[in-house]
Amino acid sequence: MPTTPKDLRSFSKSELAEIVLQLNEKAFRANQIYQWLWQHFVFSFDEMKNIPKSLLTSLEASYYLTVCNLHSTAESEDQTIKAAFKLEDNTIIEGVLIPSADRLTACLSTQVGCPVNCNFCATGKMGFKRNLTAAEIYAQFVLLNKMALEKFGKGLTNVVLMGMGEPLLNYDNVMSFISILNAKEGMGFSNRRITLSTVGIPQAIIRLADDNVKFNLALSLHANTNEKRDKIIPFNKHNDIDALIEALQYFYNKTGNIITFEYLLLKDFNDSRTDALQLAALCRKVPSKVNIIEFNAFDNCDYKRSEEVMVNNFCRILEEQGINCLLRKSKGSAISAACGQLSNKTKI
Repeated sequence: MPTTPKDLRSFSKSELAEIVLQLNEKAFRANQIYQWLWQHFVFSFDEMKNIPKSLLTSLEASYYLTVCNLHSTAESEDQTIKAAFKLEDNTIIEGVLIPSADRLTACLSTQVGCPVNCNFCATGKMGFKRNLTAAEIYAQFVLLNKMALEKFGKGLTNVVLMGMGEPLLNYDNVMSFISILNAKEGMGFSNRRITLSTVGIPQAIIRLADDNVKFNLALSLHANTNEKRDKIIPFNKHNDIDALIEALQYFYNKTGNIITFEYLLLKDFNDSRTDALQLAALCRKVPSKVNIIEFNAFDNCDYKRSEEVMVNNFCRILEEQGINCLLRKSKGSAISAACGQLSNKTKI
């Protein structure tokens, strides 16, 4: 038994079986407990109704359950809901519930803050505190799914790992989260409905390919030359575009998954005809599609949203070049819940 309490959700099913056997209980109890932990995602031991009281008492004496409480919410006119979650160490993370005509999407955080510090993103300005555990990421899903059921009468249809943090800098916990989300003992959630968004870490993208992942991969590109990308994404200086394209080609060849390039249009920076043609040229190097994203302003940021005529021209040029392009309209900007706006202004 551990001397310092550990989160019971940090153990695999086989590890749970060992714990149960050490407590002189039948091995099948581990399967029951695992279902309570992940399929039902209980927040207290007392909720495990078919587990003997003696076993629950023993578990509670040495272990605890993930702490992730809904701290506050804000809702915009377009029905987007931003939720602040309070964790065990009193840090706050934010997640977003995004409704659309045929989807209910949860935007989840993977870190408290972000170490990448992109110049166009409010999250980077708050610094980095720590990685989230798989259970903390999962808890966001559970609480936002409950919110979706209460608000819209149906559960989540899609998950995007696009909230606070860089998912590939928390690789093991993110992969554990996705694995449990997929599992029948979890939510049985399809990989086709999961998208991981990354600023681009070539070694980690290659690792994803070798792990033969089935979920969708989106790359936050936002500029087509290293000179420009260095200015807005300092991380690019150590992970340049050539290395990223090579890694993405490897990823596609191993998995067969088409890449999504995310491209944030910034006024007078990356929204010209030349920029569009450069982006089209990059897209031809790897099977891909493009999501054009509108910039969302935040405090003390010098960038501005591209004018509508420039956005339309940019999309038209891509389409003329044969590039599959979709303009993503921002949702939740009024409550600072849109792309790049999660900055944890919530206070304990």
